[in-house]
Amino acid sequence: MRNTIGNAWSEPCFAKLINRIVEQYNKEAEKNHSEKIENFCPHMARHTYTSLAYSARADVKVVSEILGHASTAVTMDTYTHLTENKKREQEKVVQTIKIS
Repeated sequence: MRNTIGNAWSEPCFAKLINRIVEQYNKEAEKNHSEKIENFCPHMARHTYTSLAYSARADVKVVSEILGHASTAVTMDTYTHLTENKKREQEKVVQTIKIS
């Protein structure tokens, strides 16, 4: 991702940009009596990306390499979060292979 002058974003600059956007959004939300959003850090996007990739059945090895992890275990144990859809899907899988 590049900024307006073509340089890569540094994490602190990207965090400041996100905070400005959230502040501006929340000011408008307050005026409109709508729901505000919480602040978040750029690192949270890694968790979101990885969880969405996992839910979409992306190859964990590829995702792990993209994130720069030494092993897929780090990716799976730290970055994938079981979504409700994935949980329901896996419950169906378990039921089909369940041995009584």
